[in-house]
Amino acid sequence: MHRIPAPLRKTLAHKKTDKIDSETIVFLAFKGMITPSRIMPRHHRDFRKLVRLRHFLVRKRTDIKNRIHSILDGELFHLSKISTDIFGVSGKRILQGNLEGESVG
Repeated sequence: MHRIPAPLRKTLAHKKTDKIDSETIVFLAFKGMITPSRIMPRHHRDFRKLVRLRHFLVRKRTDIKNRIHSILDGELFHLSKISTDIFGVSGKRILQGNLEGESVG
């Protein structure tokens, strides 16, 4: 059985400081009671970073599209009744035509 060092006894007695915490972690690591964190290779970290960025940008794009839908509906311009995708080719053409003063219907 391992002798419990003073820092660990203090930790168990609820007297915590950063120094005691670091000494406790070192003790537990040397005794093999905890495993080190897994650090991914650089290319994995970069790939995960790109995936998170893409996810963020897709959510942002969706938020902006929903905002545009809301603004158009608020102005009684229900383009979604005419076109299934107002951000597709025909939807953009309708919006552009409306901006230029052409009739929608």
